[in-house]
Amino acid sequence: MFEPRHNRFKPRKFLKLAQMLIEEKNYDDASVARTCVGRAYYAAFLYVKNRLEQLGFKFPDDHNVHNEVADTLMDNDRKIGSKLQSLRTKRCDSDYHLDVPITKSEAKYLLGISEKIIYDVDSLRRKN
Repeated sequence: MFEPRHNRFKPRKFLKLAQMLIEEKNYDDASVARTCVGRAYYAAFLYVKNRLEQLGFKFPDDHNVHNEVADTLMDNDRKIGSKLQSLRTKRCDSDYHLDVPITKSEAKYLLGISEKIIYDVDSLRRKN
């Protein structure tokens, strides 16, 4: 079953969780940092996707959605799109490239990038 739009999960909750987790002292710094980067990306990605859908864009319901959202965002605002693509690259490093170090300070920086993407995309208008 699908939730009505007003009951759907809010992507900003991922960001809030990551912001709380980054300050947590009970876990290994590397695992906290990697988890936070992932949540930062998904907070921004899902928020952007929702905003673009509000503007009338449609996206596939498969693995291609990440590229489609990024490409659409780049077409409408290259600056925000570049930030999202950079965040995605770091998310992939965090999840798949375990030889790439991810520090808590870098994760904090990326949380700020995610927050900036979310803030900036609210003012996005569809280009014709």
